[in-house]
Amino acid sequence: MYDSIDGILDPEKFSKAKIKILWILREPSVDDKDKNERIDTCQKFREGEHRVNVSNIPTYRTIIYATYRIFNYGVSWSDIPCAKEESYDVFLQTALININKKPGNSSSKPKVIAAAFQMNRNKLINQINEINPEVIIFGGTYELFDNEAFDEMKLEFSEFSEIDHETKYVSYSITTNGKLLIKGFHPSAIKKNYERSYTKEISEAVNIWQKIRNNSPRII
Repeated sequence: MYDSIDGILDPEKFSKAKIKILWILREPSVDDKDKNERIDTCQKFREGEHRVNVSNIPTYRTIIYATYRIFNYGVSWSDIPCAKEESYDVFLQTALININKKPGNSSSKPKVIAAAFQMNRNKLINQINEINPEVIIFGGTYELFDNEAFDEMKLEFSEFSEIDHETKYVSYSITTNGKLLIKGFHPSAIKKNYERSYTKEISEAVNIWQKIRNNSPRII
């Protein structure tokens, strides 16, 4: 099986985005019939191949809605456009990488993802450094990164703060060089009834970061 291609979904849109966001997920979910093909996740999003069925893919649907809420802070859940409509276009402003570059299934195996991290460690760190995001959202992947990895990415930070102490879906930390790290459950682990809370908490974390950044001359 070939390694899948991931990264910045649409370079032009990413360069113009008011916030440079990177999603770090576990592995690409690929149909069995396509597993021997070279999968280009960025191209599939950019050329609209995912647009038709994205509402039926929990992982993509959830991160698309979360991204829309980040760029349209305060929007009510009922006013978020369908994932295959305007929300999809907003999502194209972001970057997305997977820990495991090999085609996966609808359900990830922790041991497989952990082994993939060790195998792809240098490549992942280089990807993150090259993308140079302002906001990194770990979708069930934060625990894979050790202190040395964060040092190589020049990300120094303190403890994470929870957005909601009851749900515990999302927590955040701001690095010493002003970047935002968001630690959350993997999107596919969020039941559809709870997408509203999960996506709102992510947008709240970004809003807090923006307020701090705007009010502090020490944060770039």
